[in-house]
Amino acid sequence: MKYLFFFLLFSMFTANAQEHRTEITGTVKDVAGNPVAFVNVGIMGKSLGDVSDRAGKFRLLVPDSLMNDCLTVSHIAYKKYSRYLRELVGAPVSVVLEDSLLVLPEVNISPLKGKWISNKGMRIPGGVIKILGGLNGQV
Repeated sequence: MKYLFFFLLFSMFTANAQEHRTEITGTVKDVAGNPVAFVNVGIMGKSLGDVSDRAGKFRLLVPDSLMNDCLTVSHIAYKKYSRYLRELVGAPVSVVLEDSLLVLPEVNISPLKGKWISNKGMRIPGGVIKILGGLNGQV
C-alpha cells in the first residue's frame, strides 16, 4: 500500500511536469529558390535548435513557454533571419536568406627573426625556449 501511494504521488508530479510542445517545420532557401543545407535554426539564448538537412528542411518542437521568443536562422554566407515564434505557428515556414558579403582585411605574413635550433629544426623568436619542467634555457 505504501508503494502504491508513492507511485501515484510520483506519477502526478511527472504528468504535471510535461509541457505542451508546438511543432514548427519549414524550409530554408536562398534568393534564387535553391535549398540551403546545414543552416542553424534555433531560439537565441536557449538550448533549443536544429540544423537544416540537404533539402533545407528543419523541424523544431518548441515548448509553449518559449512561444514569445524569436526563431533565428543563421548561416555564415547569409544574413541572419529572425521572426517571432507566435507568427510561425500553423503552416510550414518558408525562410528566404539573403547573401551576405563578407569582406576580409588584407593580411601580410612575414617571418620573424630568431635563432635557429639546430637539433630541433625550428626557429624560436628571441632564442628562448621554455622546457616543460619550468626551466628557461638560452639557445
